[in-house]
Amino acid sequence: KQKMRNTNKKGFTIVELVVVVAVIAILAAVLIPTFSGIIKKANESKDVQLVRNLNTALAADTEKNVTPSDAYAAAAEFGFDVAKINAKASGNAILWDSVNDVFCYLNDGEIEYVNDGKLKNVADVDYWVVAAEPSNVYSTYLYGYEGNGSETISTGLDVGECVLSAVTYESDADQDVVIRTTKQCTVTIDAPNSDVNFYGFANEMVVTEVASASLHIYGSVNELSVAKGHVAVESTGIVSNVVDLAADASITNNGYIVAAADGIEIDGKEVGGDYEIASLAQLEAFRDAVNDGNTFKGVTVKLTANITLNDGWAPIGEGSRKVPAEGSDHTAYQGDFLGNAFRGTFDGNGKTISNLNNKGYTPAPGKISDGQYVYGFFGIVASDSVLKNITFTNVDIDTTRYADANGECVGALVGLAAGKLEVSNVKVSGSIKGYDAVGGVIGAVRDQDSAEGTRSVTVNNCENNASITATFGKAAGVIGYLGVANNANNEYLCTINNNKNNGRIQSFGANGSVAGILLYDGRAFNGSSVANGNVNTGNLYIPEVALSSNGTTHGFGFLGASVTGKIPNACTGITGNTNSGKLYAVSGNENEEISGIVLFAQNCIAKTGSDYTALVEANK
Repeated sequence: KQKMRNTNKKGFTIVELVVVVAVIAILAAVLIPTFSGIIKKANESKDVQLVRNLNTALAADTEKNVTPSDAYAAAAEFGFDVAKINAKASGNAILWDSVNDVFCYLNDGEIEYVNDGKLKNVADVDYWVVAAEPSNVYSTYLYGYEGNGSETISTGLDVGECVLSAVTYESDADQDVVIRTTKQCTVTIDAPNSDVNFYGFANEMVVTEVASASLHIYGSVNELSVAKGHVAVESTGIVSNVVDLAADASITNNGYIVAAADGIEIDGKEVGGDYEIASLAQLEAFRDAVNDGNTFKGVTVKLTANITLNDGWAPIGEGSRKVPAEGSDHTAYQGDFLGNAFRGTFDGNGKTISNLNNKGYTPAPGKISDGQYVYGFFGIVASDSVLKNITFTNVDIDTTRYADANGECVGALVGLAAGKLEVSNVKVSGSIKGYDAVGGVIGAVRDQDSAEGTRSVTVNNCENNASITATFGKAAGVIGYLGVANNANNEYLCTINNNKNNGRIQSFGANGSVAGILLYDGRAFNGSSVANGNVNTGNLYIPEVALSSNGTTHGFGFLGASVTGKIPNACTGITGNTNSGKLYAVSGNENEEISGIVLFAQNCIAKTGSDYTALVEANK
């Protein structure tokens, strides 16, 4: 007889299950905090190591950092950009101590230092935290800001790369704060007990009240009005116009004030006159003012000392020669170029700028268009600019160092001159390499400021001893490219006298061109133009494939042009220009001398036959 299978199985009782769950809960209550503590300790250890590394980066900086922008820039040189300066441990933060110029660690509400040495006392406002919105405890370096562009603060603020339209500092606290803004920002200060140190740029600054110990302006302000308290414009400070100064207010000028409204009395340096630059810090302040929108139109800026630049010079007037495509988010441009331009007079006063290079330079956000940017001591200058009496030594520009864009319009003095320009007595030595429109003194002169009226370019008594290389297009000893738009009656009145090139000129481009003094395109010369006494002694190098294109030789001792460029028959002022340089065709590693280098391309003038022969006879 078949036995029936026993399907009864013994399981856990309810009591047993409750006991098991209770045991698990007890273990979790014990172990989870332990594991969490272990993870937190590990993260804290990583944070502390990061602080040590950051302080190593700061220690390598020879100058004390004044603003968090300075400190984070120093850290970035060692690979620690702002995005990486954040605490791994939840609830903690990495702070920068502006008094002692060191990074420290905010750990469970307590500030810990990991460096050795005696530290000065620090107030909460002297600590800086990276955050997306202003802190009311510590000062804030803005990063990842998503606000509406207007902020009211009670501690210090550095906007970093963020753009704010208005910042209002309101506080009754007795404290010293730093405020740094950029772009077209309006800054209002209402702080009867505070000392305020301002850096960066403000389009308008309204001082309702500030402590008698003063508001210190180290940056640039377009319009300043003061109702109560004392303002000191420090040595690097620039104020374009003091529009109002109440009876209970005063201003001391230790820097430069361009103008003041009638009846305003200012202590210290005289208002107006030349803006004198005697140090790298002042030069950088001037540069930053231009890049933030101060054109210096009508102002003479004078160099009063020789200056050695730090590596990675950011140009005065950063930008691109092209306007971005319609609908893009770039709005800070003038005319048909992207960027803020210098429009005043820069007098080098016979002084020397050394170590101009772009090692480590990265174009500022929004200053690249269509993969291009301009580079030089000045990036962009616009109509009515006068640049003179300056020597550049140890120049080392190579725009291929920056892989994300091409350096087009590259020169030691200025990358792009847009409109009316006067340049004289400039000397250059070193090495300059760019993509296209590369010149020893000026990268390109282009008709991109047409609203300014008369189009003229005067370049006299300049000398290039630097080697000039274009990796794609045009290269010349003095002016890499002189061009105008294709509109009627827009020729330049050109005066190009007594310039000299001794440097090696080379283009790697299959359609490249090289010239001893300048290259031009379009109707660049009008009938009254003059070019006398220019001398080329430098050798010219161009790929063999580029020697003949559309029947035009692309290597010229003085002046070369494309087939569209014509010197008018009425232009008889081109005389006395000479060449002793040689032209070489480059094929692989071989250089073959091409006999009979000419000063002009035969198709660069409207003259033909005997007229062309007469022009050549006037220039050997």
